[in-house]
Amino acid sequence: MTREQSQRLNRARYDPELIESRHEGPPGVNWWTENRPVGRFKGRTYYGENVGAHVTNWLNEPPEDPDYPVIWGRVFWDKKSAKRILTLLKDFVAILEMLKKLSPNFDWRWGQRPDPKNLPPEGFHELESKLNDQLRKYRIIPSFTATRGRQWVIENVVGDSPRPYGELVAAHSIIELAKLGLLSRIIKCDCGKWYFARFQHQRCCSDACRRKLYEKTPAFKKARREYMRQYYWLKKSGKVK
Repeated sequence: MTREQSQRLNRARYDPELIESRHEGPPGVNWWTENRPVGRFKGRTYYGENVGAHVTNWLNEPPEDPDYPVIWGRVFWDKKSAKRILTLLKDFVAILEMLKKLSPNFDWRWGQRPDPKNLPPEGFHELESKLNDQLRKYRIIPSFTATRGRQWVIENVVGDSPRPYGELVAAHSIIELAKLGLLSRIIKCDCGKWYFARFQHQRCCSDACRRKLYEKTPAFKKARREYMRQYYWLKKSGKVK
């Protein structure tokens, strides 16, 4: 990506007026997987986190905060678009789970006489067809771009997709996460917010949600009962007010 393209991308991400004045996709090489902070990420980021942010930012309803950084295409967000991305995510996860049940040596080349002992999971081809129908809506076009002197690059730009380019970014980010083996890291918290799990054991989007989840565990309830029992006798003895 050239310096001029990088500046345009950065300005557009934080400039609502520039976002609204553009209707094509952002410039750049593989712009849905660029290793740059998205939204309000500060400090350290984790493997796949920036890619996952393109998905979670589109699944979550935009906050009513005028100071929140504008992300590419976010002004075109709507619930129907978020629902399409959620459907794509669920179908992708479902078909990958089907593949996990197959033997590593499973042979897809049946010919005209498939072996009854060597068949894919039930419903696989129907889900495969549905998934491909969804992916056809998110087309990109390779584009030749001269950068400096004799240098050139092949960039992926928005094709004739009928979807908002923010949704397009989220869709291709789902594909990239699947390639990285991180698609299962897109999780919905108990509070209703979607987030990218930095670790496999992460089950909450924030410290506050993790605290609320812990308060529901038997261990916390037992410790709470013991604390309140001790506090009751201390208060009754007059040692505390």
